[in-house]
Amino acid sequence: MQRSLKREINQSTSEDIEKHSLSLLTSLVTNLSNWPVDQKSDKTTDLSSFINDILEDCVPKI
Repeated sequence: MQRSLKREINQSTSEDIEKHSLSLLTSLVTNLSNWPVDQKSDKTTDLSSFINDILEDCVPKI
């Protein structure tokens, strides 16, 4: 899945879109590898917290 997504992202027309999409993909994979248990605090996180973590890591603050 990651390989297919990365290929599609790399074919994008804008370098900025490519860069941000790859950043999103990296953050998503990082969060997926740590969810549902936060490795640092060893506590279970809910889906809402998981999605918020992804958005905080990926979406530029306005």
